[in-house]
Amino acid sequence: DAAMVRYLRPLTVLLPYKRGDLLSMMYERGQVDGEEHTAEGVIVYGRLPQRLIPYFEPYMNGQQTAHE
Repeated sequence: DAAMVRYLRPLTVLLPYKRGDLLSMMYERGQVDGEEHTAEGVIVYGRLPQRLIPYFEPYMNGQQTAHE
């Protein structure tokens, strides 16, 4: 739905495998554009409503640093 996509914010996170709850949240409440499985966890590229971003902030720093 185009209206939903407008209020979603892009993010890339490295989620540990034990945080399947957050991966489920991305699929249920946002949009997942892609996943990469690594030894450390799942790198997820997607979009979420701004109000849910704080749940993912602890997992964003490593990915942002890696891309900068």
